[in-house]
Amino acid sequence: MNHFEPLWAKYYAPHLTKTEIGQLRRAKEGSQSILLTDIIQKQGFDAGRRVYMPVATKKDVPGRNHYVVAGLIEEHGDTDWDQQCLFANTLRIATPNNDDYATPKARVVVAPLHILTIEFDDRNIAFFQQQLGWLRSSGTKLDSVVGQFVAHLRDRYADVAGLTVVYSGHKSLHFHFVLATEFLTGAVPEPTSARLGFQKAWDRLRDEFENFAAFNLAAGKKADTSLRQPESFRRMPGGMRLNDKPDHIFDVPVGEPLFQGVMWEHLPLARRGGGKGALLDPADFMMAPISPRRISAQATAKTPAAQTGEDIHASLKLADIFDGMTGQPRFSHLDRSSGEPVAYFYNHPADQNATSVMRADFAAVLVQGANPLNLTNVADVTHGLLMNRLPRPLGDMLDIWSDDFHRQHVGPGGRVRSTVEAEFAEQARDHKTATEAMSAILIGSLTENVRRPETHLLCAPEGISKTRSLMAAAPDLIANFRREGLPSWLMFAFPTYKGAEEKAAEFSALHADDMGDMVPVVVRSFDRIYRDLCPDPQKRLSHERAAMGGYDSRMEMIRAEQSRVAQAIDGAYADLRAAIASGSPVIFTVHDVAQAWAKDTHSRLLLAAEAIETHADRLDAREATRLGLLVHDEINAKAIAEVVASEKMERIRELVRSMGWTSRTRLPERWRTFQASGGVQDFKFHEVCRIAETSEESWEQITTGENFEYGRCQDNGGDIYASANNRRWHICRRDWASDVAHKTAILTTEFVPLVLAERAGSWSTTCLDAPHLPKDVVSTRPNRSLNTRSASLHVEAARGDISGPVLAIGNRLKHLDDVDTHASAKGSNAYIGKDVVQTMTMMAPEQYAEHQALNGWTGRVDLARIAHIDQFNQTAGRNLGFRKSGNVSHQLLINRRLFDCLTPVISYARYDMMDDCVEVSQKLQRRKSRKAKSKKATRRRSPKLAQLAKMLKADQRRQQLAGGLTTRR
Repeated sequence: MNHFEPLWAKYYAPHLTKTEIGQLRRAKEGSQSILLTDIIQKQGFDAGRRVYMPVATKKDVPGRNHYVVAGLIEEHGDTDWDQQCLFANTLRIATPNNDDYATPKARVVVAPLHILTIEFDDRNIAFFQQQLGWLRSSGTKLDSVVGQFVAHLRDRYADVAGLTVVYSGHKSLHFHFVLATEFLTGAVPEPTSARLGFQKAWDRLRDEFENFAAFNLAAGKKADTSLRQPESFRRMPGGMRLNDKPDHIFDVPVGEPLFQGVMWEHLPLARRGGGKGALLDPADFMMAPISPRRISAQATAKTPAAQTGEDIHASLKLADIFDGMTGQPRFSHLDRSSGEPVAYFYNHPADQNATSVMRADFAAVLVQGANPLNLTNVADVTHGLLMNRLPRPLGDMLDIWSDDFHRQHVGPGGRVRSTVEAEFAEQARDHKTATEAMSAILIGSLTENVRRPETHLLCAPEGISKTRSLMAAAPDLIANFRREGLPSWLMFAFPTYKGAEEKAAEFSALHADDMGDMVPVVVRSFDRIYRDLCPDPQKRLSHERAAMGGYDSRMEMIRAEQSRVAQAIDGAYADLRAAIASGSPVIFTVHDVAQAWAKDTHSRLLLAAEAIETHADRLDAREATRLGLLVHDEINAKAIAEVVASEKMERIRELVRSMGWTSRTRLPERWRTFQASGGVQDFKFHEVCRIAETSEESWEQITTGENFEYGRCQDNGGDIYASANNRRWHICRRDWASDVAHKTAILTTEFVPLVLAERAGSWSTTCLDAPHLPKDVVSTRPNRSLNTRSASLHVEAARGDISGPVLAIGNRLKHLDDVDTHASAKGSNAYIGKDVVQTMTMMAPEQYAEHQALNGWTGRVDLARIAHIDQFNQTAGRNLGFRKSGNVSHQLLINRRLFDCLTPVISYARYDMMDDCVEVSQKLQRRKSRKAKSKKATRRRSPKLAQLAKMLKADQRRQQLAGGLTTRR
């Protein structure tokens, strides 16, 4: 009997069946894991290539360094493999002297085999038993549910090698899926975004896992996203550790040993999957620039140069034609190091050196080196194997494939399109086909798997009917949710109440004939209702005043001290409850209400019940107000990632520690200690409360580099933007979207939120662009004198040059008539068919600095400039593009320095900026040039005329002198 038997008998047996205990026993008594012996121990440390797989006994290892695994593999030191309990995927070696030592995510590399791990962080013993059931079968291991899933993956994906399932020792199983990277490295010899590529592969695997019917996962059961990161620690097969958590699922005491047994394993490493697809998509591994680093001359000679997207696309085409299975030879790689492209090939399946070549002027392979298969290009040779060939010479085919790649795969800013995005780009030939294709993608993402909870961000052009498509589909969406027993409430959230009211009216008109039991209703936040019912700012109560008064909430203070207002609030909510009582609510509201829906606010709970004083009341109200779908129309960066200057964060954290706050500290006590501490002089109370309630682990720390998005100023002392460089920041991802509704659709026209969402990694994303549609032209007038203070003067001057009314959109234009801010104009249809002038000025320094923090977080250098393009697209899209009606004009007044800085990111613009000032300047230059040529030609043609002119000028001069003498007399 092994020494874990008493532990299992005492703590596990009361909860598990004999069969399940037997599974644990067999895991302990079984042979060593192939994952451990053939992968981790073999590719765990390579001093020559300077790569390693981190191995550890605890998670907080400085730099996730290589010292332990190096000692294990080189057999020095006093540690052993069975004492280890954690491992991670392959990283590049770094030492404490290296800049990236503390950031393992920056050192992710592609190794021969990679592990994607799925885990469900669930404390439910019944679900743990369900997972054990997946591993059992009455026949072979491949007859089990998990065996069926592995077979399914291997039938579909060529890079799936197999699976090892490890018990974590606590509440979960770690499903370690092993992927072979030989197909990936053949297409992408030097990946530029390895970490992102592995994250995208994990997303595909997660979707496959969660949607595999035989697993019978409950609605809402989702894999833990922390293991999406390739550098994250995961459970070692056969490892051992001591329990360090008092809340063990089987009540095992702290300090008792826990065994990480191999519960199931099928790893036929010699046989790859038979599918044609790949979880590791080469396009995902080439989406960012290579970080420069020093490498030796020897390494340079051996490593192929980084490939462009066009060459990777061409390599995939060549690999498909010369696949080594349907015909020989097998394609190896494309090389341009000598200037001209040369394709290299392997001569036979066991060939390790690609020596045969195809040069740019040829369509056939020139065989070089050993040729045991007698490869030949001569069709009538009797004893030889005829090789495949290209339809045209390699150079011509590369040009054809390059055009094909750009048309199919490259979107704004050089972003590589996914398959769905490429199909849309090809289908969108006019406004009708673009709108239909977009609607099919958007609605399909919500209906293909109704039971799967999901947040999906769609970035698409202005006016393409993103929101309207979902409003039109509302009856079908509600029916789908009801059919699956899911909540059927819908919510549409907008930046402003004005926009929400307009869309509610549009919804009512759209469904005038098929409203059914749908009830469109505008829901204001509790705060907005209170402000409307108590318009006097002097009488209005705040959260701070409630805390000062000793109340636990503002609502409590309102009921105690403003009973009339409280009764009016109750009446407003009673009217809302009566309105939605008879049907299925379709709520129209603002972003703040939507994003806080999971927090059990008054705005939500009072829609279901008049009394929410007890915990039971609140639970009932919460259940009654669950959302099936949230449509979040437009989103800003702050809704995805919160940015706080590190010096401010550290001061607030220190303040909270000094005040002794805990999660149980009541609001009045918080206010008392906050006021006594003196923090009221430096910080806002609600801001300190919010940061105190966010765990320190939720924040990432970054330091901005040297970046000059507005150009480098010669006088650094006079550059108000230079202070954004080399500054420390704390950044926290905001994870509200998955909690507020069963499904969340985030619709945007902007690229900055898309970049941030892809960096955060919690949402699926789609970016649609229509390259076949012509771009509307915006008359653009750059002017160095244009800034926030002078913008109104420039708008008035522009209006004077245009006959008829002109609406203006810009910031700091409040005192003018017929104006809107860029934010308030978002999503509006009020500008269709009308002339518009918009202004664009540079950001305030602190706003610019926050964008530099986001640059540091995402590894980019252009987010401030892209934000300007986003603003331009949004506003130009009010009366152009899909909203264009008639012969309308749109004029852009922009600061000249800003305009010049936008050139590197101009591909993100959906409308052409036509510089009118350049055209005027060129006309003046041509006119001056013609005058100069005319004068010069005149002097050449008539020297006497020139002499006469000279005499007349001299005579005129004498008359002037004479007149001057007369005046003096």
